[in-house]
Amino acid sequence: HGESLGEHDYFFDHGENLFDPCLRIPLVVALPGAGAGRRSDAFVSTLDLLPTILDALKVSWPPDLAGESLLAAATGGKGPARERLYAQNERSLSASWDRRFKVVATPEDDGTRYGLFDRESDPGETQDVAGTRAAELRPARRELEGFLERADRERAQIQAILGKAPGEGRMSHEACEKLRALGYVQECAP
Repeated sequence: HGESLGEHDYFFDHGENLFDPCLRIPLVVALPGAGAGRRSDAFVSTLDLLPTILDALKVSWPPDLAGESLLAAATGGKGPARERLYAQNERSLSASWDRRFKVVATPEDDGTRYGLFDRESDPGETQDVAGTRAAELRPARRELEGFLERADRERAQIQAILGKAPGEGRMSHEACEKLRALGYVQECAP
């Protein structure tokens, strides 16, 4: 993840929002025989890390594994051809974006509020244009809602395979304290 340094009035932390300072992070890959200083503008995700590592080790992986190998992009070829990325956080925010627009869904008491940000004209994502760009909001919102529906189905399938409810079991106090020290939880039960 990235780290906010004052953007959106959010200082020295991460996970509170879904703007680029927290989501858009560099990925540095070093491989034997690969040239140095290559840059790629491919849309990539942390889900691509495992397939990339397996590809570099020449180990096959299941075709339904989330993510794509970035090995070709790291060695001067083409990266994944995806045009859209998605994100969620533990505060129930979700987002979907392409190179131009980002839609952010924020749960509220009376439903969900959708914000739209024109990343081309407003790279800092400071102005919500949802009220004036309905034609762009509709398809972006449909993409995000489709992603969330797929994620819910996948989560239900995983829970059925595992045979237990989410959150079963209790985290040790020591593990909780380590997460608290990193800023991931506010307090730990005794």
